[in-house]
Amino acid sequence: MKNQIKLKEVQVLKQFYQLENSKKRYILFRGGTRSGKTISIIQNLLCKMDRYNNLTIVIGVETLQQSKASLINYIEDWIYNLRMFNRFKINKSDWTFENINTKSLIRIIPADKDSKWYGVSADIFWFNEAQHINYNIFEQAQMRLPDRKDFSNQMILDFNPTNPYSWVRDLEKKNDIDVFISTYKDNPFLGNKQIDEYETWKDTNYNKWLVFGCGEYGDVRGAIYTNWSLCNEFPNTDKVWYGLDFGFTNDPTTLIKLGLQNGELFVDELIYERGLTNSDIAEYIRSLGITNRDEIIA
Repeated sequence: MKNQIKLKEVQVLKQFYQLENSKKRYILFRGGTRSGKTISIIQNLLCKMDRYNNLTIVIGVETLQQSKASLINYIEDWIYNLRMFNRFKINKSDWTFENINTKSLIRIIPADKDSKWYGVSADIFWFNEAQHINYNIFEQAQMRLPDRKDFSNQMILDFNPTNPYSWVRDLEKKNDIDVFISTYKDNPFLGNKQIDEYETWKDTNYNKWLVFGCGEYGDVRGAIYTNWSLCNEFPNTDKVWYGLDFGFTNDPTTLIKLGLQNGELFVDELIYERGLTNSDIAEYIRSLGITNRDEIIA
């Protein structure tokens, strides 16, 4: 194009190439603080918008207010850093970024209400800080991801593994997925003082070090019992309790049996299954020999 300003040459991190080379439908960027995953995704998507016509990218964020201070500023900054400002139209009333040459578009949609995502479709969905996004919204997007012949449609998620029980962790078990783990050590642009601060967490807060330093799932102190062991059978106890937690799509329905003997608590997991209706649960409970005389706390 006449008088077109060329892209500025910049150094990119490994996450840029991981996203560029991945052909999987699901791509997870799990990482610690300041590992460069968010910036790398932005750089890659802006370059894709320059190469592909009519590409629609929808970015899901926890709230629009939080994103204005981080993600949205990063996108604007990199449009300028890559010298793309002459071919992007930024609309701050509905938070869209359009490449006027290719007609490719970024839309930012807050994930505070499921209703905002009904009917939303895109060639690429990116859930920023996905650990804060409701699974129902991810599922809405997942159902509307098409199959383009000229392009590998993808669901991209980046997150800090702060919640070991998050639905995002379950995605790592999918077949059609790439999981890329990064840490502050993958970002050569950090200063020594920043690095020294992160590395003090090894001694001062090991759980913080695991999550934000290493990009690994940490403990939730106080929510996890560590002083336990397995036994061959449930003993005869004077008193038995049952605890039921209803679930369906995001979380499984769970039923446990508890008994107390000589100061020790015994627990038996009886049900751990998704997709059970109330009638399914009732039939399951009857099949376990639990009667109307047994108390279940649900």
